[in-house]
Amino acid sequence: MRTGRKIGAVLIAALVVSGCARQDRAEGPAVIALTAAPSPSATPYMIDGTPATDPALDDIAQALGDQGRGAFADTYSDIYVDIPPGAVTLYVTDVARGQKLVDAAKKAHPTIDTGRIKLVVAKFSRRTLDAAIEKIMPPTGVDPAIYSVSPETDGSGIMVTAAKDKVAAVQSRLTRKIVIPTGIPVTVVPGDPIKSVEAVGTAPAK
Repeated sequence: MRTGRKIGAVLIAALVVSGCARQDRAEGPAVIALTAAPSPSATPYMIDGTPATDPALDDIAQALGDQGRGAFADTYSDIYVDIPPGAVTLYVTDVARGQKLVDAAKKAHPTIDTGRIKLVVAKFSRRTLDAAIEKIMPPTGVDPAIYSVSPETDGSGIMVTAAKDKVAAVQSRLTRKIVIPTGIPVTVVPGDPIKSVEAVGTAPAK
C-alpha cells in the first residue's frame, strides 16, 4: 500500500493558480537515486504514539520546493513525501535539471540528506499544468459544473471533479479547450461540491 503526503493542496474552484503556457516535457520513465551522508532528524509529530511526520523529510521537501517554484520551475513537477517510505520523491521533466535542482537545494540547505531523494521523470512541469488549470478555472469566474481541479500525482495530466450529470459535457469541453491544443490529458470524474469553510461545523445549537 502506498502511503505518503503530497506537497500542495487540491485546487478547488475558488483557488487561483499561476504559471505560463510553456510546455516542458520529458520522454519515458526513469528513476535515479542520489546519495549523500545522512543528517540528524528532529522529533517527529506523534499521533497515538505513532510518528506521523519525519521532520528531516519535511526539511528536504521544503528545500526542494523552494528551488522548484523558483529557478527550476521549467522542470519541477511535484514532490511526494514517504513514497516510498523514508524518502522524498521529486518529479521532474528532465533528470539533468532535476539533479541541478537537488544540488541547489543542498547548497541552500546544507543539512538536508540528499540520499533520501528519488528523482522520477514526469511528463509535464507544474508550471505547464498550472497554466492549463488556470484556463479551466480562470480567476475571473467559477464554473458551477466543476468542483475541483488538480494536477495528476505523477505530472502526467490534470484531474477534474464535476457534477455527476455534467461529467460528459465537461470532458468534451475540456478536450476541445485543453487536450487538443496543449496535449495535456484531462480526466473528468463525478464528484461532490466543496463545502466552504463557513459551512463546516455550523449546525445550529440545540
